[in-house]
Amino acid sequence: NIAKSSTFLGWENTVRTSQSGFRSRKPETPYDIRVSEITSSSFKIQFSPSFDGGAGPQRFLVEVILHDKNTTFNTTIINQELPYNTHEYIVKDLNESSLYMFRIKSKNIHGDSPWSIETAVQTMESIITSDDLPQLRVISYNTKENILHFDYLPGDERLIKINHQQLCLNIRQSKDGNIYQSIDQCLTIDNNRVKWIIEKEFPYLKLSICSRKYHHICGQETEMKEGGYFI
Repeated sequence: NIAKSSTFLGWENTVRTSQSGFRSRKPETPYDIRVSEITSSSFKIQFSPSFDGGAGPQRFLVEVILHDKNTTFNTTIINQELPYNTHEYIVKDLNESSLYMFRIKSKNIHGDSPWSIETAVQTMESIITSDDLPQLRVISYNTKENILHFDYLPGDERLIKINHQQLCLNIRQSKDGNIYQSIDQCLTIDNNRVKWIIEKEFPYLKLSICSRKYHHICGQETEMKEGGYFI
């Protein structure tokens, strides 16, 4: 049997009545919320489910907000519905030394619980060494679009620890393959591509992945020789 509506603890709620007279309702807010494994680009959320409302399986929603210390505006970066019976979630691809807020709620066939109280998490500062940076291999340079396209060596697990936004591409160029000089800037990487014009007078290149924050910290160089990898 289904009753049209009922008010429980101030919440307007559609209810389902069982043969025993129990009325199911919306679930209650998750509790015992814990944060662990905080790094410069991720953290782990764990929580315990509250009463499911007696309406069968419930799911959980996690909302993560980036707090902008320079303005009064916050940006929602994650709004994730978790699989059934999942009581933890790893938030990834975050900025270092940044303040995030998150909250959790439950949902069942009757609707959603109230949100939990917001929890603040400060990511750590990223301390990157040369050994932490991945090695790349050059695939091609598109002479029409001036796009240098590359990928990383297969199985390079160092990328797991680093947010791609923390990286940039450093190029050293040479006229004769003996004396190299760095270009003026470390180039922004967009989906394993950088926009850059290879000048004919500098046909020899050495490329490396560097820390965007500390340009002098770079990984192992990969050489791009004259006449190679051009399309």
